[in-house]
Amino acid sequence: MSQAGPAPLGLGYTKDSFFGVIMAGLDIAGQRFGRLIAIDSFHRNRVNGKSEKVWNCACDCGGSAVGSAAQLRSGGLTSCGCRSREHASKMNASHGMTGTKVYRAWKGIKRRCLNPSEPAYKNYGGRGVSIYPEWAENFELFYAEIGDPPTSEHTVERINNDLGYIPGNVKWATRLEQRRNRRSNVFYEYNGHKYMLRDLSEKYGISFPALVYRIITKGWTVKEAVETPVNIQSQNLSTMWNGRKCLIADIAKATGADYRLLRSRILSGWPVEDAIQAPAKEDRRGVLYEFNGQQKTISEWSRVLGIELFTLHARIHRRNWSIEKAFTTPVRRKPLTKGC
Repeated sequence: MSQAGPAPLGLGYTKDSFFGVIMAGLDIAGQRFGRLIAIDSFHRNRVNGKSEKVWNCACDCGGSAVGSAAQLRSGGLTSCGCRSREHASKMNASHGMTGTKVYRAWKGIKRRCLNPSEPAYKNYGGRGVSIYPEWAENFELFYAEIGDPPTSEHTVERINNDLGYIPGNVKWATRLEQRRNRRSNVFYEYNGHKYMLRDLSEKYGISFPALVYRIITKGWTVKEAVETPVNIQSQNLSTMWNGRKCLIADIAKATGADYRLLRSRILSGWPVEDAIQAPAKEDRRGVLYEFNGQQKTISEWSRVLGIELFTLHARIHRRNWSIEKAFTTPVRRKPLTKGC
C-alpha cells in the first residue's frame, strides 16, 4: 500500500509549495541578510522550466549575488562568496606554508593516525601510533619542533618506532635511514653495539654476502663472522673445464657468459656446462614465498639466507623442491683451486 503524499492545504498546494509561494510574494527590498542587501527582484526559469522570483543583492565587499527570498531569510545565502574566500585566505596566511613539504607531511601524519578510512591507518592509528594532541590542532607547533627538511629526499621519521609522533621523537630522515629503522629489522651485537648486517659489513670491511652466509646459513657467532679473514680471491678462482683447469673469468670470456652469474652458479655447486648454458631467470616480481611465518620475494630470501638466487631458483623451479627444503638445505660447494 503506497504512502500518502503531503496533506493538501487547499487549492492544490502542499505545505512546502505553499511556503514557497508565501516567500516568493514577500517584498524584502532594502533588508539585510548577512553581508547582503536585497535591491530588486526579477523572475528566472529554473531547471524544471518553472519560473521563480529571485532578488539581486549587493554585497558589502562590492560584489553581488542572486538568491530567492527563502534562501536569504533561512541564512543559506549571506555573501557573494567573499566570506569563504576570506576564510581560506586567513587559514593560509596564518602560517603561509600550505602546500610545502612539511605541511603535507603534517597532514599525512594526521590522516594516518586519526582517520580510520585512511589505507595506512591500520599500521599507525590502528596499532596505537598517535600524534601529539597539540600538534594535531596546530601546524605551527609541529613546524617549530621539526623545521624544514634538509633536502627534498628527506621525510618525517619517528626515532623510536614504539612511540608516536610526539616531541623529541620526530626528525627528518632519508629513505635509507628509514629502512634501517623498520620494526622488522634484525640487529646483531658486536663490541657492545648493535648493527644491522649491512652496517656491520660497511664498518668492518667484511662483504655483506660473506656475513649473511657465515651468520645465517652457517650459524657462526657475530665475532667469528667478523674476525675470521675471508681467504677466497674470487678473481683467481678456477675449475675444471674441457679436461683442464681454467679461470672462471677465462671461461666467461670464451663462452660469452656473464662472469658474475657464472661464478655464482659454480660456487653454488652447478656443473660447469649447466652454469654456462642455463638461461638466467629473472626474479618473479610480486611473487611472495612464505617461510617461518614471513613472506618475501625470492631475491629477498636469497639475501636473508645467504643462498645464491640462482640456487634457490634451481631448487624450487627446476628440481621442484619444497620451500622448506630449498631454504634449509646447506649449499655444498665444490672445492676450487687457484690459478690456471
